[in-house]
Amino acid sequence: EREERQERERLETLDLATAAFFDGVDVGREDAEDEAMDIFVWENIFNQRRADAEAMAEQFADERRTRLREDAAVREGETSRLTQLSISIRELQSVADTAQRQFVLNQNAIMAVDENARHVLGAQ
Repeated sequence: EREERQERERLETLDLATAAFFDGVDVGREDAEDEAMDIFVWENIFNQRRADAEAMAEQFADERRTRLREDAAVREGETSRLTQLSISIRELQSVADTAQRQFVLNQNAIMAVDENARHVLGAQ
């Protein structure tokens, strides 16, 4: 009878240990499933934030390219205006040079007329 009682206690202990083991497996499985769900949620959050950051970076790059194109167009317009101004300045310089030569010629002609008039008046 003592051996039977010890065998029953051993079997009960074994049953309790087996039940505890499988309860632990179930709890462990639930913990693993919860952790997997947490990882899935965080991975989705990370992927969404990365997509948002990539979209913002692309938008920034597009805006920057647009500004650069606009700046280039402005510089091209300014270069064209500067070229026109340079041409106009050269034309004005040419006109001024011509006017100065004409002035010198006119001044020489006036001095020649004055000189002639003095000779004519002096001869009289």
